[in-house]
Formats: sequence, structure tokens, C-alpha cells
Amino acid sequence: MRYILFLLILLCSSFSFAQENDESVDSDNIEEVVTSAFRKETALQDTGLAVTVITATDIESKNLKEFYDFQFSVPGVQFQKRTFQELVFE
Repeated sequence: MRYILFLLILLCSSFSFAQENDESVDSDNIEEVVTSAFRKETALQDTGLAVTVITATDIESKNLKEFYDFQFSVPGVQFQKRTFQELVFE
């Protein structure tokens, strides 16, 4: 009896991990992004790099006024103002 109960629990639990994705991605609405970081045009999916895109809507909603303000929108990027005209990227 315990063996049968164990098998039922095991079978039922394996079905609980499977999920169906109800949201389907419409490939017609996906915009292709082309990068030129390596001085060669490649599709974004083929670059293997982390890319952050900041749109005009992002600039307006986050109230980004200066280039220095972008460091708070791009992960892993820091800017330092050394002089009035010098800006250092890290």
C-alpha cells in the first residue's frame, strides 16, 4: 500500500512541474537590433554581449538631463566627472 501511494505521489508531483506557456511571442512585432561594437554589423542575438537600450520614453520618464545621469539606468556602468569638461567611463 505504501509503495502504491509513493508511486502516485511521485507521478503527480512530476506533472506539477510542467507548465504551459499561454503567452506566445508574436515574432512579427519583434524589432531587429543591429550592433556595430566590433566594427562589423551583427544581429543582437548573435553578439553574446549585454546590451542596454534606452529609449526616448525612458529618458523622459527618468528625467535624464545630462549624459552623467545615464549611469543610473545602465547596470555595471559608472561615470566620473574629473573636471568641468572631462568625463571618465568605467
